[in-house]
Amino acid sequence: MVALLVVSFLVFIVIRVPVAFALLLSSLISIIAAGIPLNVVMQKLFEGLNSFPILAIPFFYLVGNLCNSGGITQRLMRFSYALVGHLRGALAQVNVLVSMLFAGISGSSTADTAGIGGILIPSMIKQGYSREFTVAITAISSTMGVIIPPSVLMVIYGSMGNVSIGALFLGGVLPGICIGVGQMVMCWFFAKKYDFPVYQKASIKEISSSFISALPALLIPVVIMGGVLGGIFTATESAVIAAVYALILGVFVFKDIKPNQVLGIFRETGKFIAAPLFCTSTATLFGFLITYFGVSQHVEAFASRFTNPSVILMFVVGIFFILGMFMDSVPAIIIVLPVIQKLASASGIHPVQMGVIVVLTLAFGLVTPPFGICLLMASKIAEIKPLKAVKLTMILGIPSIAVIFLSIFFPDIILALPKLFMPRSM
Repeated sequence: MVALLVVSFLVFIVIRVPVAFALLLSSLISIIAAGIPLNVVMQKLFEGLNSFPILAIPFFYLVGNLCNSGGITQRLMRFSYALVGHLRGALAQVNVLVSMLFAGISGSSTADTAGIGGILIPSMIKQGYSREFTVAITAISSTMGVIIPPSVLMVIYGSMGNVSIGALFLGGVLPGICIGVGQMVMCWFFAKKYDFPVYQKASIKEISSSFISALPALLIPVVIMGGVLGGIFTATESAVIAAVYALILGVFVFKDIKPNQVLGIFRETGKFIAAPLFCTSTATLFGFLITYFGVSQHVEAFASRFTNPSVILMFVVGIFFILGMFMDSVPAIIIVLPVIQKLASASGIHPVQMGVIVVLTLAFGLVTPPFGICLLMASKIAEIKPLKAVKLTMILGIPSIAVIFLSIFFPDIILALPKLFMPRSM
């Protein structure tokens, strides 16, 4: 039955059936073949979405759309210009820094690619950056959207795996900053090699002005993290509060969103989030069958040959690297989570370390073909074929790969902040 489930799923993927439907159809085939009652299908599909933490997903996507529509992204960009515009490869440096700032607001890499890429990609091309480099740095920097908190993937992992979402958020801070700094260093070397343009250093007055303009937006991650860590509200409630705050900023403070545009933004968010949520539902059914057919026990038996936690983690990274190439991150987590949690428990790996490493790996999967959605989106904006930018994307992704492996061998890169601020959750 396991072979039927996996092979049928791979066949559907090869013939380009959308992932959500591939998961559903392969599950149905296996359920009928195994003689499992069909009412299990509806039960598991409903169960996949009948979760309070899952509500955070559409609201974090809504925050990203409101930021892109309400002038928040532009204000973050102006502040980034003032801070790093004088460095070599100015626009590339801005691209990375504004992605780090935006990551602390939206929790979504795709919103980052769409909003920031839509503005910076045309500007970078006009200033002499190659289309390949422009796509590569936009795509790889946007992956920080699901690493630096808040993070949609961490909400999914925490809610499905019964792991503290606040601890996962904190665990992503240092890796996210390390990746961002590493990408900026890479940009500096590329700028030196290709003589990319720089801007005049901003004055204290210009920095202060841009900071004041961006301050209301910069308070969003403070509100989210402060509320979650202080126990004032949950991650889902923080997403709702962030969405309401972003809406108030866009409509009443910055006045970049007209009241008659609000419904359109809600509708656009609903259309965008429908596919990931359906994928979440079908992945829950597929994941149930993975457990039902005993895959967890087989994987656990195989991994039991290895006692070193670092080896187990590298094994997990390999699994999610392959999954990230072919499917969306949310179903990948849901399907494999029961298996990797058993591995973590058996080998003494802290669940927060495991969760953050999974998210780091899946974040890199957002730029690996053929499914790398951030690479596809950035390529579409730049009007080039994604394969042309793959080589540069992988080179610029070296900091991401390095941080993944450093986090395996030095757990405190992930665990230091959770231990400091949320010791009870550790």
